[in-house]
Amino acid sequence: MQLAVIEDRLEYHREIPAEQLAARRRVPIPFHVIINPQLSIAQASEVTFFEGCLSLTGFVALVPRALAVQVHCMNERGEPHVIDAEGWYARILQHEIDHLNQYLCQLRKAEALRHH
Repeated sequence: MQLAVIEDRLEYHREIPAEQLAARRRVPIPFHVIINPQLSIAQASEVTFFEGCLSLTGFVALVPRALAVQVHCMNERGEPHVIDAEGWYARILQHEIDHLNQYLCQLRKAEALRHH
């Protein structure tokens, strides 16, 4: 079983300039759980932003991510659930699902560098 907790609280946004929030299409995301997520890219367009990780505090990388994704999963009650996400929410889901697959965002940067 794979499980991730997803959340992006309003208080995390308070010190971020409004222009930056808008550019990242970042809005508050309420606490929820995804179980056994299966991610698919809903929009091939990628955007690149700095991304950090609490697993490697202090390290950030410019990481390309899909702008929109769809995730099939179960919710915290074990019920089937489909999430259509875009912007920063899509980035969070990709980041957390990468963790479930033992992949760190800094490796995404290295992978992107190899392909350019």
